[in-house]
Amino acid sequence: PDPDLSNGLAALSFAVLKALFTGLTVGLTEEILYRGAIFTGLARYTNQLTALIISACFYGAVHFIEIAALPAGATLTWWSGLTLLAGAFTQFTDPLILDSLLSLTLLGVLLGLLRRYEGNIILCAGAHAGIVTINKIFAYATEYKAGSPSAFLVNAYDHQTGLLAIVWLAMACLFYYRLIMRMS
Repeated sequence: PDPDLSNGLAALSFAVLKALFTGLTVGLTEEILYRGAIFTGLARYTNQLTALIISACFYGAVHFIEIAALPAGATLTWWSGLTLLAGAFTQFTDPLILDSLLSLTLLGVLLGLLRRYEGNIILCAGAHAGIVTINKIFAYATEYKAGSPSAFLVNAYDHQTGLLAIVWLAMACLFYYRLIMRMS
């Protein structure tokens, strides 16, 4: 448990409210962009599978683009933006992000399957908001300790996603896909 939450119910309630607000905001915003605009736009010009894979890969990858601030004392020039943009992709050289990248891509596949077969972006936004909310509650309520007996379950990169998330999301994608195929 996070020692900051030892202050009792008020601290835990605030953490849950903060997680819920974050979950709703992220769920709505990202689903409008990824499953609303990107998936739907790609599906108009390609097939559904291509749209699903590209939008899921893009969704997973965008979480690792990090644009740094202009260094203190640096002069702003016409090429400053290009320099900062080039540095934004350096996280992709870090192998520690691999399980986070894969789990986020699988989450994108699962949400894309929901969008494709349910035809409803609100369901995607609700599922996404719920996942983010739960993830944030655990992030706010726990403190990562390297060397802990259960540390292998989380990623060294963000201390949240890991092998367990990959297995769970892969099983959820397969289960949902098989369920949809049986119903059609």
